[in-house]
Amino acid sequence: MSGGAAQPSEQRAARVRAFELIRDVQAGAPTALDDLEALAADARRRGWSDVARAGLFGRAVHAWYSKSPGARDAVGELGERSAAENDPVMLALGLAMRADTGVSGDAPSGAGTRAEDLARAVVLLEHAGPESDAVLERTSAHTACGNTLYSRSLFELCDEQYDAALALGAAEPAHSVDFLLAPIVFNRAEVQVAWAAMLVQLDEREAAAERWRAWEQLTAAVERFEIPDTWRVELDSLGLVLAAIASIDPHLHPQLYDLALHLAATIEAGAGASAGLRYGRRQLDEHWAARLASLASMRARVEAERLSSEREVLSRHARMDDLTGIGSRRALEQYLADLERDDVESVALILLDVDAFKVVNDRYGHLAGDAVLVGIGRVLERGIRPCDLAVRLGGDEFAVVKSGADIDVACERATAFLRRIDEARFDSGDARLAVALSAGVAAGPPARIRELRAAADAALYRAKAGGGERVVRSRLARPGA
Repeated sequence: MSGGAAQPSEQRAARVRAFELIRDVQAGAPTALDDLEALAADARRRGWSDVARAGLFGRAVHAWYSKSPGARDAVGELGERSAAENDPVMLALGLAMRADTGVSGDAPSGAGTRAEDLARAVVLLEHAGPESDAVLERTSAHTACGNTLYSRSLFELCDEQYDAALALGAAEPAHSVDFLLAPIVFNRAEVQVAWAAMLVQLDEREAAAERWRAWEQLTAAVERFEIPDTWRVELDSLGLVLAAIASIDPHLHPQLYDLALHLAATIEAGAGASAGLRYGRRQLDEHWAARLASLASMRARVEAERLSSEREVLSRHARMDDLTGIGSRRALEQYLADLERDDVESVALILLDVDAFKVVNDRYGHLAGDAVLVGIGRVLERGIRPCDLAVRLGGDEFAVVKSGADIDVACERATAFLRRIDEARFDSGDARLAVALSAGVAAGPPARIRELRAAADAALYRAKAGGGERVVRSRLARPGA
């Protein structure tokens, strides 16, 4: 995840630099992509996964802007890495980009999948936590959703995403994220022009005038940003176009009105103006109706994704240990059932127990004991792969299940857990608690989980009897032996 605990200042600076370079990639700066790739490579060496994912985002942006056939692969890699590393915000960003026809292609057969990707991205961002460290990623993800909704002419939903992105930036220190916010204001200006153009053609003059009022607010807001001169020229040009289409009046501006009629007559020459106008109006009506239907469909998809996500959250909480936030016994049962269903041949079970935990509770109190259990849960969760599971079985007993692992690998992992807990220091008021674990390890097929549990229990008992703070393995007897 990009949010959470405070990061070292050097890592935070690298994240900011990565997103500044992504901005430069969008602007076509000649060395920006090379600089970003170098930064991402250094981040991978240092273990800064959030900076590395930003590098993937920049590569996908470059591929998209350059119309490269590799855009789909670049966006796919961003999504896969974000999912594997449990980063829902960057996953949402990848889904929003994948939903854009510029990446996925505009084949009608893929329209449903693109809409599902976009709805899922919107809901993922709604569930993203308010961690301040994720502002860069969340702002970029909301912007990507807005851009893709704009490409579908879903202006209302597009505005909601841009609003969310700007609200994030407004909560940050002055000017700290202006390099991300300025393009959003520019994008919103484009939206007003496109929206008004369709409304004027439908003779919805008052609605078009509302877009003009929104434009005036945007141009007032953009004054606080430092943007390139070329952007200001384009904004001014868009403003003139919007003012013309929103307020042109044949009595106040007869020359402009006559010019518009002249251009229309030139285009329709020889085709029969009356029939052409009727045909054009019918096409506009049908296009607007299709847009409204698409808007309603997307709202329904987003709401369905919300309901699905809420059910998943409720289900996940039912399988979560209330104190530590890791899995519970119910999560373990479901996980093992899934492994058996997927024909996983072998799992390794690590049972862990706190040495002399009663002494911690008796001497320092149950709040200190709870803090120890929470800390152990955090160490276990951070020390497993996405395909593994860490659970609290109850009291001070924990379990880790490693899919597809043999007993040697599991023993190495258990030893690493014990070392990390030994190195950790748990606070209890003025005291610093040293905590130790014992572990019992067994490996075998998921279908024999009861035997695995008994074998690991026996190994854990031997570890305790031997003085604790050690790992003991137990070989599972072969069937019929």
